[in-house]
Amino acid sequence: MINDFLAKIEPWEAWLPSEWTTIIHDKTAELAGQELQTQRQLATLLEQIRCGEADEKEMVFAICAGDSSEKVSSEELIKFLELVAELEGGEDAIDSHAAKLIVEKIMKSSDEERDDKNITEKEFLSW
Repeated sequence: MINDFLAKIEPWEAWLPSEWTTIIHDKTAELAGQELQTQRQLATLLEQIRCGEADEKEMVFAICAGDSSEKVSSEELIKFLELVAELEGGEDAIDSHAAKLIVEKIMKSSDEERDDKNITEKEFLSW
């Protein structure tokens, strides 16, 4: 998405204030760094899964958690399950109700009382 934005402003870059273009390029570099870090994390996890050193749940948690690796919200888990269903069976395969039921079961499986709709990695992996 940011690449599309950069392509749109490139012809106008000479007329934009240099402060704006500096901010845009700094943010682009920051996002590229985050992307590389995520790719490395997922590659390491994939290798560990293939070697039997990690569970696939760790990969699911890492994908859902994104930048914040401490907790995942129920909404993020539902979205993940819906996307997997869509990838496997197309748009007709999406069953939001089933995804919500699965996530409710995951959330209730923890012994801890929770006020929010977030689950920690430890709780998720123990499910």
